Amino acid sequence: MIKFIASPDTFALRHGVLLPHRPTAEDCRFPPDDEEGSFHLGYYVDEQLTCVATFHKQPLSDYPGNGYQLRGMATLPEFRKKGLGNQVVNFAIIYLRGQKVNYLWCNARILLAVVLCGYAPTRPGILLEYSSRCVRSDRRGASPTYAVVAA
Repeated sequence: MIKFIASPDTFALRHGVLLPHRPTAEDCRFPPDDEEGSFHLGYYVDEQLTCVATFHKQPLSDYPGNGYQLRGMATLPEFRKKGLGNQVVNFAIIYLRGQKVNYLWCNARILLAVVLCGYAPTRPGILLEYSSRCVRSDRRGASPTYAVVAA
């Protein structure tokens, strides 16, 4: 079952899955977590929180309209590859459409870009479209990341 949750409810999964190098779960708070318009979703299996995602107002350059960024998505390892994350994102898209949001985007490493789009961009700077998703390459740090957009 998917529920709206409070930002502190996301910290333990973020810490255990995404940010284990941070000293405590509280250190996994993101600056926009409690900004107006931000919201958090959790997927519960029985009473266990198994997947979390955060969504906040954040336009993406070159995309007109009202944009939201997906950030801090984490799923417990034993619940991966079961479609929970997909259901959370689809829930968010339906909710955001009702809020008159034009697009949802996230930064993703190449593996997620391949999963979402079916292929990877061949070089930085190229914009590819697949279904309703676009991938734009951007060099950040040691490995490329991609902005994945659901319109």
